Amino acid sequence: MQSVIQFLKRHASNVYLTEKGLVGGTVFLAVAMLAVIWVGTWVRVSQEKALTVENSIADGKNIAAIVASNLNEVLGRATLYSQNARSMMDADPSAVLQLNPTRNGDRAYLRIAVFDERARLVQSSANRTSEPELMQLVLLAQSNTLGPIRDDHLIVGKPSCEDHSAWRVLILIPFTSAAQGRGFFTAIIDLGYFLQLYKDVNLGDTRSIEIFTHDA
Repeated sequence: MQSVIQFLKRHASNVYLTEKGLVGGTVFLAVAMLAVIWVGTWVRVSQEKALTVENSIADGKNIAAIVASNLNEVLGRATLYSQNARSMMDADPSAVLQLNPTRNGDRAYLRIAVFDERARLVQSSANRTSEPELMQLVLLAQSNTLGPIRDDHLIVGKPSCEDHSAWRVLILIPFTSAAQGRGFFTAIIDLGYFLQLYKDVNLGDTRSIEIFTHDA
């Protein structure tokens, strides 16, 4: 009887040790699997985050390229207008009609004015007798405040700090007329109208469209 009791005790102890090993092994395996899952999730989240950033940067570059292209197209029309201004000063009567942006359906240009070398108003698309705002730009150009005067070189005036004119940008292009010498094409561009083209573009909460000259 005593030997049977000892046999049962010995085997019961072996069973307990075996079950303890099984439980310990199961816990270790579960922890290992959780670690693998966590690492895999972290790697996937990091990759998705990096991909989101890359896509956001690519979208931003695409939008910037489109805006730059459209703005260049708007400013490029200033060169055509300045050529018409030269023709007008060379006594081409038909050129005057081409210096009216409203008549041509060009809503990006608010007004156009042409001045001679003495900063006297030659033509105003709004039929004004004076254009003091644009004349001031001519005087600044003549004083080299805006840089050296070069024919057909686009000069962008600094926007006003006043709220009502913050989106109105003044531009000037000097030219030389065979009949009257130096002339100045000037215009006021409505950047507000230009940027309305992008009002439905979703830029997100952290991005915005800003336009700078080369000197910022």
